[in-house]
Amino acid sequence: MMNKEKILFIARHAKAEQAHDGINDFDRKLLPEGIQRTEKIAHKLLSLNMRPDLIVSSPSVRTLETAKIFAKFFALSENEIVTHQTLYDGTTNDYFDAIYALPDNFSKVMIVGHNPMVSELASFFNKKIEPLPTSGVVVLESQSSFWFEFVIKFVRVRKVLFPKKL
Repeated sequence: MMNKEKILFIARHAKAEQAHDGINDFDRKLLPEGIQRTEKIAHKLLSLNMRPDLIVSSPSVRTLETAKIFAKFFALSENEIVTHQTLYDGTTNDYFDAIYALPDNFSKVMIVGHNPMVSELASFFNKKIEPLPTSGVVVLESQSSFWFEFVIKFVRVRKVLFPKKL
């Protein structure tokens, strides 16, 4: 029997080095501050008993590194991190498409992506949500059995976690 609730974690990648000569945007790595802030958010999610079963990430270096930090805290293997190219170079609609295509056997999924798309996605559900800072996470709840119904059966924002507010 399918779970009658879906939880979506929308996360922005951690703070990363700037693009410069010799390094392009896709290959930017996390800064120590970014790693520390992501660990702080992951620890808070665990303390609230909120953990995803699957992580879907942009394939860029900084988002994948962020996803791996979350996976470590949530005791997920690297096999439980899936990448989608459109989460790097796509639109907010591509993020919705990624949600609708999620496997229904997972009831709690984290998407790790980039601004402005992650902020636009979060504010679609609640206009009061501020733009996500690096390592920021918004947790959404829907009373749906299937990911393709997530939006129409959306119930509430469960949590908004920004590193500077912890």
